[in-house]
Amino acid sequence: MSDSAIDQGVNGPPSERLHTRVVLVFSLFAIAPLVIGAFMSLVLGIWVARTELSGSQARITRMTGGLVSERWRGLVDELRTAAAVIGETAGGDQVALDLLAQHCGACQPIWLTDRAGQIRLSTTAAIDVPPLSTDVLARIGAGEEQVPTMPTFTHTAMLVLVLPVRSGGALVTQIDVSKFVADVLRVVDFDQLGYGYVVDAHGQLIVASLPGAMVSGQDLRELPIVHAALSGQDWVPPYSQVYIGITSQRVAGMWAPVPGTGWFILVERPLIAEGSSNWYFFVVQSLLLLGTIIVAIMIGRQLAATITQPIERLQRGVMRLRAGHWDQPMRVGRRDELGQLAEAFNTMAGDLQLKQIELR
Repeated sequence: MSDSAIDQGVNGPPSERLHTRVVLVFSLFAIAPLVIGAFMSLVLGIWVARTELSGSQARITRMTGGLVSERWRGLVDELRTAAAVIGETAGGDQVALDLLAQHCGACQPIWLTDRAGQIRLSTTAAIDVPPLSTDVLARIGAGEEQVPTMPTFTHTAMLVLVLPVRSGGALVTQIDVSKFVADVLRVVDFDQLGYGYVVDAHGQLIVASLPGAMVSGQDLRELPIVHAALSGQDWVPPYSQVYIGITSQRVAGMWAPVPGTGWFILVERPLIAEGSSNWYFFVVQSLLLLGTIIVAIMIGRQLAATITQPIERLQRGVMRLRAGHWDQPMRVGRRDELGQLAEAFNTMAGDLQLKQIELR
């Protein structure tokens, strides 16, 4: 039998199937745990990211509620302080009103009244001062303070504050609550947490951090999270849920009270934004998985070569022995079981060659 025939017999389908099988088995055993690990890592990473987002959302919600409350108390205290000192210096009342108007952009207008509720001084023209209700006039006449937190709604949320002054009458201001709260929300960095909005104790929208999202005064009691806030229900599993928010998107929300006002701050995080923020998890895990598959296949091919090549050399040696070439020993180059088998064949070939010589 010629060497070409021997090579053709050795390099046939059996060796190719063995090589492919070794590569496939190694790749599967190497890749399967890595695929499972990558999938678990992806799920865990998304869960951790979602948990961190929920924690950040809860902290931002509570912080914003506290900030609105602090700013509101600060504004009321400032007006009380001004009311306490008005009338102490001759001619200084108008200056005090102007300074208040400059400092409080949401207080428009601010005016002083006598005991009958008639305008004494104002930061605007008298025609621009809104008329006062009978209840407010009665409080002014009685020298009583009125600091309500339930706004009235026209195109915006408004509150009228009455603070008695020592000279009789009262310091009165109309506060644009929507503007006041919007100024506070503007300094909060919601970032990827979505947006925030504030409702009053009846579930009516005061203002949202999304310009033009909704009209002030809109009834939001039908929203699950607003209903939960009004009823004081904790918005945590199993009570929390995904719902359609004020932007008509599926959102995850959080609520917190605004202490001292009866208002509530709500922060909604659109789920579509949450999914887009996790895109890098998918990209990184996909790249790692692809690289793992390529490396596993390359290692599998190398491993298969270390197994199949000695077997192929052993096959060639057997074919040469079969063809009667007993003087050509097998050279496998291994000291494992394959090498021992090759040595056994070489010994057998040597014995057969000696017996053939003796027979001659």
